[in-house]
Amino acid sequence: MEKTNFQQIKDPDQLINILKKNYNIPNNIISNELILYSVIRRNLYILQPCTKIKLLNSLKTLLELTNLLIDEKIDKAIENLIENSDIVELKKSEFETDFLTERLVMASPALVELEDSIILVGHENNNFYKTDNELNSKVSINSDGRRIIYPDETYNLMKISNELVGKYGFVKLNNSDWIKQPNKKKLDIKFWKKKLDSGQSSFPLINDSQSEYTYIAQQDDVKYYNKRLLKDFDSLNGDFIVRKKKIYSSFSHNYKFILCRFKLGNITNFYDFTNDVTPKNSNRDFAWFVQIQIDKENANNQRFDVISNEIIFFSPLPSWVKRYLRVHGIEVSDKSKGLFSFKFDNSKINIVISYLEKLGLKKSD
Repeated sequence: MEKTNFQQIKDPDQLINILKKNYNIPNNIISNELILYSVIRRNLYILQPCTKIKLLNSLKTLLELTNLLIDEKIDKAIENLIENSDIVELKKSEFETDFLTERLVMASPALVELEDSIILVGHENNNFYKTDNELNSKVSINSDGRRIIYPDETYNLMKISNELVGKYGFVKLNNSDWIKQPNKKKLDIKFWKKKLDSGQSSFPLINDSQSEYTYIAQQDDVKYYNKRLLKDFDSLNGDFIVRKKKIYSSFSHNYKFILCRFKLGNITNFYDFTNDVTPKNSNRDFAWFVQIQIDKENANNQRFDVISNEIIFFSPLPSWVKRYLRVHGIEVSDKSKGLFSFKFDNSKINIVISYLEKLGLKKSD
């Protein structure tokens, strides 16, 4: 990559053009938000392994002159890259603190074949795994940050796949390897209830001045999850997901989720999912899954809307569910209808709805 003094550049459009050239960003990527994904990938490749905070600070120098430097955009972009398996979160060692020492690394280059396209995983186009200009020009970046190649008359699916594996050293993954759904026992609420039954009883003070605690309430209307995040723990009874956040942290991935059992506002047992975390499925993924099951047990299932071929969600989903949706559909960039949504072909949408209902969600009436 050429050395450039970005701070001397005053024109945001000029900076964007230089970023595209220096970061090997395909010419067909014209959206500033999609350029952000390439910048994150490149910086992480250079800095890895690094903390989220170090990655964010490295981006500020480059992005302060453009409208890309918005914490929420960067946070969401990193979240999508983790969900897509482009970025891997390394599990922290036991002696490290809760929030500052998780390390991020780029995934090893791999590909996932779909019916009409190829998903590139861990593809940053650095010097070692750099693909040629003809192939690179065919790379598109979806609104969720995935790098995808769509075959054409000159490059069919098999030819692209064989070239990526044979010439560039990519590993070929099947869909289930990429989705990486947890084993069957972890998809049963009884497994987590048993963990909670034998969990610890000595819990850190919820009034910790350095942290903010909320819990996901069991309300009549569970459609919008952000309205369920409450702070009043008095007289609380039952099993709840508690969310702990360091006050100074801007990253959503620095939330820690804990399954807690309350009696009259006091925690009698808790389990924090730490030992279940894998590079693809995080603490928060298991927490969101357990919350879906808690709502199902209470006969108050979380809902999703279906409008034409679009499925609209109002609460977070585990990463493996998001990857399943990305195999079968395309995430919609417009967030005005809900938290996020996906569009599916006629041949896929009923299969996806059935999958979601087995998970414990319900289609709105």
